[in-house]
Amino acid sequence: MSKYLDSFFSAVKENTSTFFQTFFDRRNVLPHYLCDKSSKGLVEPLRSFKNLYEALWYKGQEGLNVLRSPYTITEDPSKKLGLAKPKNIAYDVYDLNRVHFEKDFVHPSCFLIRKEYLEIFKHIDKNDKVNIVVTGNPGIGKSWFLMYALIQRLVAGKPTIYAPNAEYWFLFHSTGVYAFDAAHIDRLDELIKEWYPYEPVPDLKKTSGAILFDCNTLQPHPPFDSSGWRKNWRCIITASPRHMGVGRFMKDWPSVELCGMMPWLWYEIVAINALLQHMSKPIDQLWELFSKYGPTPRVTFGTSAVADEKKVREAVSLCIPSEVLFTPLDAIDVSPVTRALLVIEPRVRQSSKPNRHLLVPKIATPYIADYLVLAAMRRSDLSEAFRVAIPSMLEKGRNEVLAAMLFKAAARYCLKNDEAAQVLRPLTAKKAYKLVLGIEEVRHFTSVDELKIQREGIYFVPNQPMFPAIDALAFVARTPILIRFATSKNCPIETSGLELLAEALPIVKWTYVFVVPNHLVDSFTEQPFTPPLKKQSHPQIEQYVMGLSMADVFPASQKSVEMNLQLEEGMSSSLKSSISQKRRLQRADTSDVPVAKRLRSTPDNGDSNLTRRPKSNKKVQIELPKRSTRKARPSRR
Repeated sequence: MSKYLDSFFSAVKENTSTFFQTFFDRRNVLPHYLCDKSSKGLVEPLRSFKNLYEALWYKGQEGLNVLRSPYTITEDPSKKLGLAKPKNIAYDVYDLNRVHFEKDFVHPSCFLIRKEYLEIFKHIDKNDKVNIVVTGNPGIGKSWFLMYALIQRLVAGKPTIYAPNAEYWFLFHSTGVYAFDAAHIDRLDELIKEWYPYEPVPDLKKTSGAILFDCNTLQPHPPFDSSGWRKNWRCIITASPRHMGVGRFMKDWPSVELCGMMPWLWYEIVAINALLQHMSKPIDQLWELFSKYGPTPRVTFGTSAVADEKKVREAVSLCIPSEVLFTPLDAIDVSPVTRALLVIEPRVRQSSKPNRHLLVPKIATPYIADYLVLAAMRRSDLSEAFRVAIPSMLEKGRNEVLAAMLFKAAARYCLKNDEAAQVLRPLTAKKAYKLVLGIEEVRHFTSVDELKIQREGIYFVPNQPMFPAIDALAFVARTPILIRFATSKNCPIETSGLELLAEALPIVKWTYVFVVPNHLVDSFTEQPFTPPLKKQSHPQIEQYVMGLSMADVFPASQKSVEMNLQLEEGMSSSLKSSISQKRRLQRADTSDVPVAKRLRSTPDNGDSNLTRRPKSNKKVQIELPKRSTRKARPSRR
């Protein structure tokens, strides 16, 4: 009898342990809910986000390790392009495929974690009572940042609503993940209790969480405010300038703060090139797209160099001065002209961190700035406007980054074409110096090996950010003339590229020339090296300064607007006719109006005082080229 009882109790014990093990295993599977059961379009997205939720919720670093994989650039671009070797070429990559996440909902499902993401999220997480607008240039990767922020909040177990588009939104809570339609956001707390009366559901009114909202064409701004159950919630939105809607967002939500995102670095583009397998490109093609047309993945991977070149040509031909100089930030992505020519980024002072609360417009690349300067040589409207507006912009600090890029591009052409002797004021030397470059050839270089041809008459221009301390280089009597274009009194010399120059140019004495606007010459002083130079490894460097007037930099054009044939080459006939019509209207509207008055009447993003006429009765004098008084010779026909 005892034998049978022992067998019976052992069987019960075994079955009981199996039952409880199965019960607890089921409890470990976190629940997921479809709030609106009539919406079949939520089923597939919910499955993917449920997998992400189960893998990450409240698991800290262990959860991140599920997605994270370190990535190192295997091909050093410096071998091919002469680029300086980066200090850190290791990045983290989050691969959502590891948790069976569908690519259709986040494209691509494998994305690079930029240093920008770390810094912005750290700032957001630190200021947990502030609502944030994360903005930046279109195509810079703001949607990827929002997914990164969601992942960080999931592993920390923080309640979050994720709103990637107008079709499906998700609520992540300790009670589960809920998929719902955007129309239910106002009564979400009540509807969840109605739909699932017998389940443990979140009490949203007593919950402190964050709403991650991605502004796009279908949902340009959050369709909700901070009232109701959202009083204890904060809102973090990502928006391009067009969809930024800060005015409305600040009205609906208190304590709103702007947080700008910096453009991509070259080595970040190289790193992501290996991840986008079906869109990857050779390094030399990648550098051409990046350096010429813009520092965003949308530009470097989305199109070809031929298509981007055509866009830039057409934009330069179509642009009017007010578009280039005074376009408001929220309108840069609206017009195809400004979309191709301008970008926005946080303001960066010399040797300081970016001010993410203050965004400034700038020319997308130095290559495009050169295009605009060449156009100004052929178009009197551009040349006249640049000559009048840029000095005021530089002196008063309004859009000075954009103005500085135009000045530097124009000054380089001015210096290249000037055969007269320039008097340099000494900063560290004992006496003045007369400089005659006598340029015969312009040569872009990517490697210091190309500088071994130390022949006079060659104007060397670096075509990559390997040498931040110089903008051009020439040789006079076998002495290196390092040229730096500056638009402010504080212009420290970065020594990061001078070491390579010192190895390639073992010459005892160098001449360093700052080229500045005329109004800065008298107040310009000796500039420090950052970090300080080591005397043993560097030659003696004497500093000078020379000034250029705006009349020299932007001379009055002697050719009519219709002679702009080079920039209009390859455009369609319909586009050419629209350009001609636009310019005819512009001449009809402004032919009898002074330049200063025309610029004052253009939209200037709140900077109307840049070109405001003085209160005195004196008229603004504008230097124009004197017309020839000689009579035209009669035709021989």
